Amino acid sequence: MALAKLGETAAEKLAKLGEIYGPVTGIYLGKRPAIIVTGYEETKEVFNREDFSHRPPIYQLEYAFGGRALGVFFANGHLWKENRRFTLRVLRDFGFGKSSMESLIHEEAAACLKSVKDALKKSGNSRTTIHDKFGVSMVQ
Repeated sequence: MALAKLGETAAEKLAKLGEIYGPVTGIYLGKRPAIIVTGYEETKEVFNREDFSHRPPIYQLEYAFGGRALGVFFANGHLWKENRRFTLRVLRDFGFGKSSMESLIHEEAAACLKSVKDALKKSGNSRTTIHDKFGVSMVQ
């Protein structure tokens, strides 16, 4: 099947393959086998299975980390589980998953937008600087 018939973007093409061959489809990306999972329930099921928890080595990333794949995104097996638990625990301590935090974030975002809009009105043009309105960690 010609890839041009599947869609414009890579996401459209992968979704179309899922429609044609089912929600869990195996393909090769060059020499590497890959799995395409489409659909919320199917994705949830795949990520909860132990046999899908390992990732193939990405040598460029391992080289960047001194020969080891580290972090939440690149780690594998036991190290990945440990990093994931730690990350979720820390995020929960900061309010991740709590609805009370959502209203606080909305208030802060609204205050930031108001500050920028006020600065735009004051300057009389369509540009303003924000270096004095946000902390360094927000701008990076």
